[in-house]
Amino acid sequence: MVQLVKGYYKGGHMALRVNDTQGLPVAILTVSIPQAEHLLKRGEFFIKTWGENKTIAADALKSGLFKNTGSVVEVGNVTAQIWRFTKPSERK
Repeated sequence: MVQLVKGYYKGGHMALRVNDTQGLPVAILTVSIPQAEHLLKRGEFFIKTWGENKTIAADALKSGLFKNTGSVVEVGNVTAQIWRFTKPSERK
């Protein structure tokens, strides 16, 4: 069992951190890409799906809390996916 903690990056876009049951950070699910923020629609965020986040991002998507929009952004030699919450009430 994990806990999803919402916050915001400097530019105002959502940041999502995954904590364990003790409240200790496990991973940061999102990634800030200031030069591509204009690509995000309301309620969307960039997901880090590479490196140490590969499994965590896959599990998060399987949870049903999120929807992959199918849009991506190239960040250096990796690709960030654009997701949103499946329920509008989760966006707050």
